[in-house]
Amino acid sequence: MTSSEYSPHKPGTARRPPLFIRIVTDRRRLRAAHLLLSLGLGVHVYGPWTDEPALRALTQFGLFPAIALVGVLLWQAPRVRRLATR
Repeated sequence: MTSSEYSPHKPGTARRPPLFIRIVTDRRRLRAAHLLLSLGLGVHVYGPWTDEPALRALTQFGLFPAIALVGVLLWQAPRVRRLATR
């Protein structure tokens, strides 16, 4: 069975989907994570809780680095994938 015959609905074809489908799915998940994390940053910047110390620490040490990391992964996805498969 080739990758073009893959179907998640056929019994007996419980293999991984073709590489292109995995790449597109991974990119969609990364994009969704990037947008959700950015939404949290927007709530911090434009919300009424900008002076809250706990939220400021969460933003500085959690949200912003996570947004940057996901952004770099989106930007350099082919290079990261090549390094991961070595």
